[in-house]
Amino acid sequence: MTILNEWKQDYYDVWLNIRFEFLKNWKSKRSLVAAGISVTLSSLFYLVPLLTGSDFPTEANEFLATSTGLINYILLLNAIFFGADAINGEHHKKTTLLIYPLPQRRSVILFGKFIMQLLTSWGVILIYYLITGTETVLIYDVNALTVDMLKSILFSFLYMGALLSITFFLSALIRNPAISMALTFFFFFLLFPTLNTLLLMIDFDSSWILTNYSAFIIKLFRFPSDIFGPRHLRSPDDIDFYLGIRICLIYTIISFAGAWLFTSRKEI
Repeated sequence: MTILNEWKQDYYDVWLNIRFEFLKNWKSKRSLVAAGISVTLSSLFYLVPLLTGSDFPTEANEFLATSTGLINYILLLNAIFFGADAINGEHHKKTTLLIYPLPQRRSVILFGKFIMQLLTSWGVILIYYLITGTETVLIYDVNALTVDMLKSILFSFLYMGALLSITFFLSALIRNPAISMALTFFFFFLLFPTLNTLLLMIDFDSSWILTNYSAFIIKLFRFPSDIFGPRHLRSPDDIDFYLGIRICLIYTIISFAGAWLFTSRKEI
């Protein structure tokens, strides 16, 4: 019964932290800002041609590929908004003095934070896709929304989990929230792309670099038949969908484990 009671308490504590993170996001208006950016960016590809009298692409998949071209920026903004200061922000604001002394595991606090921020990020992503899907139906017809749309959404969710886990790890590793935010930009805009380019120059396998697989979100619409297969990633045009899923899961698990390790050992 003791173990069962502990599980029940952990479940309650996770739910408590999820509610706390939701209220914190709402009070800071981060969710509203992220949702507003998502609405604005997703509307551009419909409103600009409509207002200027320009023609839409003849193929629905081409429109979808173009419209989802900015989703990677939404994913990165989500990671920064909801992950870059998720842990060190509590230390910076001294709110750890209120949270950690409570009779709940630090791992439970971390898990509750991660679930809420991931759900919030997924919600922002869904807003983008819902608007893009609605625009596609208005321009073409409902048959233009194929299973590729669902695959793109699900892979965006998976990729978002990997990005958020990495930012949680950086937030647990570094005390200053501003530095962890800067490092997030550095990792995804400079380090990973530069490292990938260097590895390709020396003809070395770069399939383990996470940012390569953000291309799936667009390629699922443009080249749906070309991204499935047991191939090694040698260039951006030669990618393996199933390997991308495994890479995202590996980054998510390892980064979250690192965040848990540093959080459990961090001094108040």
